[in-house]
Amino acid sequence: MAADQVDDSGELSPSLTPQGPRRCAGRGVKRFLYLLALPLAFYLGVLTQFHLGPDFDPSVSGLLFSQPTTSLDSRTLNEIWQTMQRDYATRGLSGGDAFDGAAKGLVHLLLSGKYADDFSAYYTPAELKRNQDFLAGNFGGVGATMAAKDGKLIISKVLPRTPAEEAGLQQNDVVTTIDGAGTNGFSVDEAVAKIRGAVGTHVHLGVLRGGLVKDFDIVRANINVPSVESRDLAGRVLYIRIFEFGAHTADDFRTSLNQGFAHGDRKVLVDLRENPGGFVTAANSVVSEFVKSGVSVSIVGRNGKHDDQRVSGNGVAFTEPLVVLIDGQTASASEIVAGALKDNHRAKLVGDRSFGKGSVQDDFPISTTSTTRPPTWPWTTSLRPPSRSSDRPFARFPRGHSSGPAKGSEDNAELE
Repeated sequence: MAADQVDDSGELSPSLTPQGPRRCAGRGVKRFLYLLALPLAFYLGVLTQFHLGPDFDPSVSGLLFSQPTTSLDSRTLNEIWQTMQRDYATRGLSGGDAFDGAAKGLVHLLLSGKYADDFSAYYTPAELKRNQDFLAGNFGGVGATMAAKDGKLIISKVLPRTPAEEAGLQQNDVVTTIDGAGTNGFSVDEAVAKIRGAVGTHVHLGVLRGGLVKDFDIVRANINVPSVESRDLAGRVLYIRIFEFGAHTADDFRTSLNQGFAHGDRKVLVDLRENPGGFVTAANSVVSEFVKSGVSVSIVGRNGKHDDQRVSGNGVAFTEPLVVLIDGQTASASEIVAGALKDNHRAKLVGDRSFGKGSVQDDFPISTTSTTRPPTWPWTTSLRPPSRSSDRPFARFPRGHSSGPAKGSEDNAELE
């Protein structure tokens, strides 16, 4: 026992400890110091890299700090980043922007270039929140749908009773500037991110119309996106337009059906044109209103197993005549609905060939601050020849192929 240890009686006993335990204690201290040195060296590497930045010798930084790797060469990526910090003409490059750019490139460029998968994506927390707000049907914006066409950003639809309509925006307007910055090279997502914002704030849009550029000063408002719109048509026809398959679509669609039938409607016309998709569960709920039994979509995972989404059997329109309208922007979940209704001989499809996606995505929260959206699991229906916390990043990847309509995209149009 060491001079400061306590024996069984609770008294200090400076002379009772044999030498063996002293050597063991010494080894334990050394082991503790060694383990303590590892996080200290790691932190020192982080400090030198990010605080000293481009002025620090990368060869020394490599000795102090290197991330664990599997098949990725993180040391080379780190060297590229340090070279940019040290030698790029503009100083003060953002490490956060660099990380997001690298993550987006890893997920999208690799999977798109090698596997022709344009739907997997990495989302920052802000991007994830925008996506969640859209599917929840509530966000601050101007109330117009934007799409990309021939390299230009086009207003594809202006919602009624919104700031966009009140300001005078029109369908087919070309958005050339946002708050004075040109939109050349902007994706739809990038433009929408700049147009959306806090309720009550202003956004300035430059719009090309009829060869002339017009300026619009629009005050952002809370935009409640209707997932469903319905009205009675002549001939006892109930017309229901589904704008997207979000959190409230199933309930809104059931309400529209019940109201129409209460008015005496006996035929149903479902409009899925320009519907970019959404939740597979919402799509299955809509199919369940018309199909009494069976499978709405079959999702095939990477292991080849089928995840069959079965209808609920609790629908209210199993026998009413049904027609579904589709076009080239009918995509993803809306294609699942159209394909399932056709496969089950419940609907006649009218319109143009749909977008053609044929896959669904799952969201995978990342342990830091974002999300990834990989793999695409294919699905199958007759339209295609024989899926969280907003302060974390995530990846969205396809979960499988589906047996359903043609392949579709959730990203061909977005509401701002």
